[in-house]
Amino acid sequence: MFTGIDMLEKVKSISIDKNVKADVFAKLGDLYLYSKEYEKALENYEASLKIKEDNHYLRSMSAKCADQIYLHKKAFDHLTKLEQSNNLKYEEAIILAKYYMKAGNRDDAVSLYNKISDAHLDLKEEIEKDVLMLHLRFDEYQKALDLLNIYLEGWETDMFIEYMLARAHAGLNNPDEAMKHLLNAESLGFDLGFVYKNDTIFNGFRKSGKSWVDMQKKMEGFITLKMASIINNN
Repeated sequence: MFTGIDMLEKVKSISIDKNVKADVFAKLGDLYLYSKEYEKALENYEASLKIKEDNHYLRSMSAKCADQIYLHKKAFDHLTKLEQSNNLKYEEAIILAKYYMKAGNRDDAVSLYNKISDAHLDLKEEIEKDVLMLHLRFDEYQKALDLLNIYLEGWETDMFIEYMLARAHAGLNNPDEAMKHLLNAESLGFDLGFVYKNDTIFNGFRKSGKSWVDMQKKMEGFITLKMASIINNN
């Protein structure tokens, strides 16, 4: 691996042909990506991209590496350029839609998810899970609840679905239904105390009755167990 990288680095340093240099940068990017050196891979992909600006593969790889090392603005810029040129692949579209969600850009997120759904009917269930998260992200609790009820017509429930049902009902100010689904989630293995503790949608109910106080204590107990496990493993 490193012999190959060394050889390509030498070719890069002596070559005066732009196209040859672009190809060398791209191959170096591939090698660094294979060895999970994302920063170096990104540096080389983008160097190649400066020479071949319309190369969709290079832009796709640049976006992938930038996302891996949390350079979200850079990844977003590459992804939007791919979207504008109609060269966004499924995996990239999912990432871009999530970027839109994080930025609070509901309309672009919805539009992109609709395009993905139309183009990938075989991945309908996976996409709908992301759409569910989108509805919850933008406080569209009834839409989230409607989608969850559709899930339950064809799927067995699990702790994820039950927790999302609890969130939707909490958002609709239905504390009894929210608690019912929280208890269901816990019985199905939900023990993510940190998730519950930091989920602000339940803040108005945490001290509203015995069942909510008991749930808070259970989740704090899960946090204590998790922290003890981390300490013991270190």
